Amino acid sequence: MDSDEIALLEHTWFPVARADDLRDRVLPANLLGRSLVVYRGPAGVMVAEALCPHRGVDLTEAAVRKGLLECPLHGWRFDGEGACVYKPKRRPGGALPRQRLVTYPAIEAYGHIWSCLSPTTRTPPRLAGWGGPGWSYGCAKPVQLTGGLVRLVDLFRSPPLTPPMPDRDDPTLLRWPVDEPTGETTYQVTVPACASAQARTPDGGHWLIADFAAPITAEADRVRRFRVVGARGTGAASPPPQPAPAGAPPVADHYREAFARAYRELAFSGPILEEAV
Repeated sequence: MDSDEIALLEHTWFPVARADDLRDRVLPANLLGRSLVVYRGPAGVMVAEALCPHRGVDLTEAAVRKGLLECPLHGWRFDGEGACVYKPKRRPGGALPRQRLVTYPAIEAYGHIWSCLSPTTRTPPRLAGWGGPGWSYGCAKPVQLTGGLVRLVDLFRSPPLTPPMPDRDDPTLLRWPVDEPTGETTYQVTVPACASAQARTPDGGHWLIADFAAPITAEADRVRRFRVVGARGTGAASPPPQPAPAGAPPVADHYREAFARAYRELAFSGPILEEAV
């Protein structure tokens, strides 16, 4: 990827941690070569740079005290906006330090914590049917992969490789609805972060599997894959994958074409992305 494409990724939401792993501790994370920390504060989930602004101490060893991120060296505590609001042994009436911790926006969705490095009007990818009644979900342990964001299509090991249906409202969305012997399955890729498959089985069951790929290196050539699996009803077991038709183009080719198209359309579509190009 060139520098403009990398800059565009900074305006994109990516998962940085599983929500279940967070609890009351600080989790380390990486996104586009930046070392981050993820934790829960009074206002919800927080994502910040993993360097204390005072002495550059690694905050992956920090603690959460009363909802504040506490540096392990001098005990400075930072709020969700990055301001130092507590300093041990501060003189009565003395001013608090002016150094501020770099923070990033954070939300919780699909069992994961998401963040982006630059301002954006975009949202995490949409998973149709998520959160409906009767569904149960589980999140797999994240794994690290080499090969860039295109590795998210590893979910489709034997997918239907017919041309995708375009989405008129979202140029980043590719969708393949397929009628299979075991039920109706819809394969979907939302460029650049999400690949999913959802199915309805003849006996009324539903299942969902979604992969989210987050670039962890500055060059976006290594990713961390996050996965969520959901099921509802008695027929929710995953159907066996169907063989691809002979001579069909690889899903990765569709992905690359969609990424190029989405990049062109998004990068020049509004002021929020102008600085990226």
